Amino acid sequence: MLETSSAPRAFGTFWYGGRLDALERACAHSFIRHGYRLVLFSYQTIENAPDGVELRDAAELLPEGLTKCFPVNGKPHLTPFSNLFRYKMIRDCDLVWTDLDVLMIKELPSGLPDNIVVREEQGGLNNAVLYISSKQTLDRLIEQAMAVADRNLVWGQTGPILLTQVINELREKIETTSHQVFYPIEHYDLFKIFLRGFVGECREKCRNATTIHLFNNILSKMGYWKEMAPPAGSFFYEKLEEGGGLSFFRDVYPEHVMMHMTENYRMRLSGQALGIKAVMGQLIPSIGRTWRHYYPAQKR
Repeated sequence: MLETSSAPRAFGTFWYGGRLDALERACAHSFIRHGYRLVLFSYQTIENAPDGVELRDAAELLPEGLTKCFPVNGKPHLTPFSNLFRYKMIRDCDLVWTDLDVLMIKELPSGLPDNIVVREEQGGLNNAVLYISSKQTLDRLIEQAMAVADRNLVWGQTGPILLTQVINELREKIETTSHQVFYPIEHYDLFKIFLRGFVGECREKCRNATTIHLFNNILSKMGYWKEMAPPAGSFFYEKLEEGGGLSFFRDVYPEHVMMHMTENYRMRLSGQALGIKAVMGQLIPSIGRTWRHYYPAQKR
């Protein structure tokens, strides 16, 4: 059982090894700054962890060889492994899991349930911040995640998909927390935290929030270099400045560069930037699927 609400909760996370980017360092620092213990597990030396972060050997929990046993699209991927690691860490170390792309902007609310299972705005569960007190649930999550080792996985199969499945199967009475506390900015609105014109909207959405999820996979698709701070005047810059996180970054993105970067990303999402070859590459298979649905081949 986690500490009572009278004592600060402790957090844990995982990074395979090597240097942390400035963004990960700022996120880790944000927990320390707000008075929380943060344990960083790794298999190799972390060269530049922020002061106050506790470093521990990940092999205490799971053998390093398991990192190569969870392929996505045929190649080993750390994300499905990290889902297994978080369940094991929560069970064995009694720590609250946090991804390293989560920035703490305020202390945890006093009335927060023991369990931290966050339901996104669209209704699905997100495990970027996670704590489950039930050993039965954690045992099942570990068992089911290990059961798919060495299989080709789909994205989220050992994460939100498995978490939802196990909770539903066991019918555990786990109270979920609103996305407004931990993920007030949804993935489709993430671009707004980088632009000055949306700072008022972001402030309002985060008025009662404890953390912001920065969705590292979206940053990668945007082409965001994580050694650069967001433009001055943006909501993200404002929160980094308040928390003393700006010192980790090499420089600051100019506003016009960030505007182009976010606009290009949004155009790619909407399909506006697709060339005719890419459009036809999507359109022709779609037509084929529709034809086969309405005019199935006749058996002879």
